[in-house]
Amino acid sequence: LTSLLRRASETGGEYARAAVYVLEPASLSQGGYAVYSHLLTQTTAAGEPARGYEGQGGKASRHVSALLCALWAELEPRGLCRPLPTAPLVVCGFSKGGVVVNQMLAELAVHARAPSQSSAAAAALLMRLRALHFLDAGLQCRGAHVTDAAVAEAVALLQRPPSIHVHGTPRQWRDRSRAWIADEVQRCVAMFAEAGVRVTKREYFSEQRPSLEMHFECVNVFKLADEPEQ
Repeated sequence: LTSLLRRASETGGEYARAAVYVLEPASLSQGGYAVYSHLLTQTTAAGEPARGYEGQGGKASRHVSALLCALWAELEPRGLCRPLPTAPLVVCGFSKGGVVVNQMLAELAVHARAPSQSSAAAAALLMRLRALHFLDAGLQCRGAHVTDAAVAEAVALLQRPPSIHVHGTPRQWRDRSRAWIADEVQRCVAMFAEAGVRVTKREYFSEQRPSLEMHFECVNVFKLADEPEQ
């Protein structure tokens, strides 16, 4: 949270006054892995998506919308000003949290093709999405990055589709025991680009040997959409 607040302040512009929300997993597995069972349709005991990403029902968007409403209902009496209902949202999913980005994209795709299937609360939140960032996302199975071309094609139908940003380090992208991660990154970026959705890909610490430290440091160095290259 401290890192994200600092990044928003340093970037300036519209981010300088941004509110930063940290959504924690519903639980941790016995091995200490994050489990986002409150946002995904079904997860394994280790928190992996058990049936991929199902956008129908808008489970993640409805839950996040309810959390934000409850949060501001508590904060407003303390004198804090609630953001406008149309204030843009930027979603960042770090490591295992990338599954939340995938789920939000799946729900956005369903809403783009059939708006009537989304609840009013879910639709309002989904249409506020400005950008989605994968931050060194990775799982112990396939599915860390969305690779369903139908999702990209549906998102592209929106009048103002959010931009997609894929950030990574050698810790994930060059892991020989999980070579599918690098393949998913390539497929994800290519399909959004082909669909006409703005997408970027950036690797950090590319000259260093993979380490756990660089994985966490990705949160400190990743570039927001409008930041210039150094």
